[in-house]
Amino acid sequence: MPPRPSAAPRLAAPPASPPVPPQGSLPGAPSRSELTLVCVLVALGVALRVAYTLALRAHPAFDAPVMDPGYHWAWARALAAGAEFQDGPFFRAPLYPLWLALWVAVAGDGTTLYARLAQAALGGATIALTWALGRRVGALTGGGRGPAVVGLGAAALVALAWSLIAFDAELQLPTLDVPLLLAGLVLSARALEAPSRARGALAGFAFGLAAITRPNVLLCLPVPLFLLWRRAGAKAALGLALGVGAAVAPVSLHNALEGDFALVATQGGVNLWIGNNPASDGATAIVPGTRGGWWEGYHDALAQAEAAEGRELRATEVSAHYVERTLAYWRSQPADALALLAWKARLFVADAELGNNTDPRFIALRFAPWLAFSPVRFGWLAALGLTGLALAARSGRGGVGQFAAGFTLLYALSVVLFFVNTRFRLPVLPLLAIGAPFCALRLRALGRRGWPVWAAVGALALVAHWPIAAARDGAANGLLDLAKGELARGDTRAAAALLEEALARDPDNAFARVAWASALQALGEAPRAVALMEETQRGPLGRLPEVRAQLVDALVDAGRAEDARRSAEEALAEAPRQPAVRYGLARALGALGDASGARAALRQVLIDDPTAAHAALALGDLERALGDLGAARIAYERVLALEGRVGAGLVALARERLGR
Repeated sequence: MPPRPSAAPRLAAPPASPPVPPQGSLPGAPSRSELTLVCVLVALGVALRVAYTLALRAHPAFDAPVMDPGYHWAWARALAAGAEFQDGPFFRAPLYPLWLALWVAVAGDGTTLYARLAQAALGGATIALTWALGRRVGALTGGGRGPAVVGLGAAALVALAWSLIAFDAELQLPTLDVPLLLAGLVLSARALEAPSRARGALAGFAFGLAAITRPNVLLCLPVPLFLLWRRAGAKAALGLALGVGAAVAPVSLHNALEGDFALVATQGGVNLWIGNNPASDGATAIVPGTRGGWWEGYHDALAQAEAAEGRELRATEVSAHYVERTLAYWRSQPADALALLAWKARLFVADAELGNNTDPRFIALRFAPWLAFSPVRFGWLAALGLTGLALAARSGRGGVGQFAAGFTLLYALSVVLFFVNTRFRLPVLPLLAIGAPFCALRLRALGRRGWPVWAAVGALALVAHWPIAAARDGAANGLLDLAKGELARGDTRAAAALLEEALARDPDNAFARVAWASALQALGEAPRAVALMEETQRGPLGRLPEVRAQLVDALVDAGRAEDARRSAEEALAEAPRQPAVRYGLARALGALGDASGARAALRQVLIDDPTAAHAALALGDLERALGDLGAARIAYERVLALEGRVGAGLVALARERLGR
C-alpha cells in the first residue's frame, strides 16, 4: 500500500510588521563610513570658517563694525551692560543681538573675535543639519545609496560654499538664521515620520527662534503647518503653532509693554517701501531721499513719514505709513510694480552677489584669496537645486520633498517681496545644495528619458547667468568700505590710497569722492578737497546732501568761511532738513564770529538728527566758551547717552570735558 500522505504542516502566522507611516521619508541608519565622512566635512567646514575669520582680522572695521554689523554690535553691548538701546518696540528682531550680547558678556566688548569664532562653530551645525535633511530627501530616490549621496553631497557643498564661509564671520543675521531654519525643517521632517504634538512643538520652536531673528520666516510657516496637518494630523500641526508662539510671545509681550504692539519688529513697512517704490532697483537698501548712514537713514525715514502725516508717529504707525505708500504705488503703477517684482525674482537666482553697502565677494577675496577656489557658484546651484527640489516634491513616497520645495519657494517669495541681496537669500542655499545632488541622481536614473529635466536645468541656468546691469561697481564700494574703516581708526593715508583706487575703478562714485575729500582735509589739503567737491557738485549726483555737506566743510577748512556760509544757505533753502549741511553752516558761522547763529544752527542739527554726537560735542564747547556751563554739561551728557551708537573717540572727549 502506498504510504499515507503526511498531514500538511501548519504554517505559522507571519509576524505583524510595524506600520510604516506614509507621511515622511525614512532613510536607513547611516553607515559608519558615512558618519565618518560627515564628521570630516563638519571639521573641514569649521576649519575653513576659522581660517577666514582670522584672515578677516586685517579688515579695519573688524573690531569697530559699521552699518548693520555696527548696529548689531552696539545693541549687543547695550544689552550686556543692561542699558536701554532704543526706545519703543523692537525695530529689528532681537535674537541675534542677544546672541552677540552673550559673547560680549563672556569676552568683553573690546573685540568681536570670540563672537565670530563662535559663529564658525554654528557653521558646523549648518553642515550637519544639511546632511540630516539631505538624507531624508535622498530617501525619495527609492533608497539604496540615495540618502548618503544626497546628504553627503549637500553637506560638502555647504562646507565649501564661499558665501556661507564669509557670512559666518560677519556680524549679520544669516549665521544664526540659517541653522535655526534647518533645525526647524529637520524637526518637521521628524514629525512627519513619527507624528506627535511634542515633535511638532520642537519644530515650531525652532521656526519661532528663526522668526525672532528674521521675521520674514513667519511668511513661510503655511508650508509646515499645512503639510503637518494634512500628513501627520492636527496634533502635530497644533504643536508646531504652539512652538512658534512660545518663541515669539516674549518678544510680542515686550513690544506691548512698550506701549506699541508689534508681533516681532517694526521695520517691515520701511523695508517693503525700500523694495517697492518708483526709484527702487530691487537691491539698494535705502529709503529714497534719506542719507546713507544707518542712524541718519533711520531718523530721516521717521521724519519723512511724520512730515507726510503731519504729526508725531508711533513706530507701528511709521511702518503702516510705508505699507500704505507701497500699496498706493502698486495701485497706481501696477505694470511697473509687477516688472519690479519680476526683476527681483531674477536677481534672487542670478549668479551675482549683491551687498547692501559693499560687495561681499570682493571683501571675501580681498582677505582670503583662497576662497576663489570654492566650487560653489549660486547660478549653477540654483539651476540644479530648484530642479531637484521640484522633482523631490513630485515624488509620491513622502512629504519631505514637498516640505523642502515649498519652504524654498515661500522663503524666496518673502525676500523678493522686499529687496534682494546675497545675505537675504543665504537661507535657501543649503536647500538648493540638497536639491542639486538629488537632481544629479534623477538624471542618472532617467538616462535618455531625462531630457525634460536637462531642459529645465538649462533654462534656469540661462536665467541665472544672463548678464545683469550692475547699478554700482562692487569693487569700488568694497574699497570705499575699507577706506571708511581706515578713516575711523585714524589711518588717513591708508584710506586715501584705497579711495584713489576706488575712484580709478568708478570715477563717478560720489560717496567715494566725499570720503576722499574728507581724507584730503585730514591730510591738510583742504583746497584740493574743495576742488574735488566743486567738480562733484557739477555732476549728476551733486545735489546729494553728503556732497553739499562735504563742500561746506571743506570750504571752512580752506579758510573760505563766507563761501561756506553762502553754499550752506543755498542748500538749506532748497531742503531745510539737512543736518550735515547745517552743521557745516554752524562751523562757518563760528569762523565768522557769529556765536549765537552757530549755537542756533547746532541746536537745529540736534532736532533734525538726535544722534549727531559731533554736533552735541561742538555745542557743548560753544556753550562753555560762552560761559553757560549748565548748557555745556547737558550737551556733553547727550554725547555720553549715545555711547555704543557713535565713535568711542567722541564719547571719550565728552567724558573728559565733563570731568573738568
